[in-house]
Amino acid sequence: MTRATIVFLVLLRLAIGWHFTFEGTEKYRSETWSSEVYLRESSGPLAAKFHAVAGDPLGERLTPRDPEKATYDNLPPRLEKEWQAWFDGFVKHYGLSAEQKEQAQTKFRQAAAQTVAWILTEKKKIDKPSPYGPPVSAEKSIAGWIAEYRRLQNEAWDLEARELPRAKDEYRKKELVLQLQELKLDANRIRSALQRDLAAKAKEMREAVASVLNEEQAQKKPYTAVARLPLTERDLLGWTDFLVPLGLVVIGGCLLLGLCTRTACVLGAVLLLSFYVAMPPLPGSPDNPKAEGHYLIVNKNLIEMLALLTLATTKSGRWLGLDGLVQFFNPWRWRQRLVKRPIPYDAGAQTPRPDLIPEVVPAGAAEKNGPGSDNLFANNPKDLSHGD
Repeated sequence: MTRATIVFLVLLRLAIGWHFTFEGTEKYRSETWSSEVYLRESSGPLAAKFHAVAGDPLGERLTPRDPEKATYDNLPPRLEKEWQAWFDGFVKHYGLSAEQKEQAQTKFRQAAAQTVAWILTEKKKIDKPSPYGPPVSAEKSIAGWIAEYRRLQNEAWDLEARELPRAKDEYRKKELVLQLQELKLDANRIRSALQRDLAAKAKEMREAVASVLNEEQAQKKPYTAVARLPLTERDLLGWTDFLVPLGLVVIGGCLLLGLCTRTACVLGAVLLLSFYVAMPPLPGSPDNPKAEGHYLIVNKNLIEMLALLTLATTKSGRWLGLDGLVQFFNPWRWRQRLVKRPIPYDAGAQTPRPDLIPEVVPAGAAEKNGPGSDNLFANNPKDLSHGD
């Protein structure tokens, strides 16, 4: 292996490590990132499994316990947990007094009651673009839009899982792909509109709670932490949102430092394989809406996975990384160097070489072999034994 090869392999490891670390850090810091979008848009043979992991967080956030009770204690359970987690962090960050905490709790309940009333009584108008003229508007309750969103999503999943794989004619496949894209666009349009309104309600709640701060507390660094539930209270999607950024940061850090490099390469390849399987660019499948360009079977996840597996077969962590220091200070390595190893027995050294075996000398010919004779072994039979 040349020096240039070693240099570029190390650079490849560092580039992938930086990509993993930065991607994981940004995902953890983001207030809006969730693996739900990727899992919900997944396709391929395992799509149903990934859809089950994604669940329906939006529907859970907009479904109160009692459809008749517009009070703060009727806030949807999932939304209540998220808002309460933010509220607890806010109180701890600013160190609110008992009086301030009571005032903040009152404003929190008022905002929760208003949100429940909005969910149960509000009529939401959503426009759908039309290629034949002005957009078509429809007005429904929040519950009605949630039901419509779920219907469109389930219809799209059913079309993708059943009808699209059975289509043999290319024209029929293109027709189904266009129909599938239309269903997903309609569902995403409803989802985006409801998410914007829900985010506005959360902002109103935070502003109302922040109004109890005094001048000294208001001078502190604003509390912008993302409201995250404790790990014990998270569902499968919540654990996925926790493990994916953590895995990216840990694996990327190990690649940058050159620590446990081969293990990190294998784990990174497994993580990328899960991304690839969730949305494989198979023939006839709809394009990934967030993909840069078009792919067929091979995409960036697969290429980076193969690059990591290639690095796993090298010693890039020892060439430039902490693996080299670990190997240098490894006591077992020095012990192996200090222990004297016996020279292995070579049976071939005791066997005469064929090219040194003399020709058979006829009886009585020894007298003819003088000092200048060509038969060097005739007067010295010990030469036949290689040193005996």
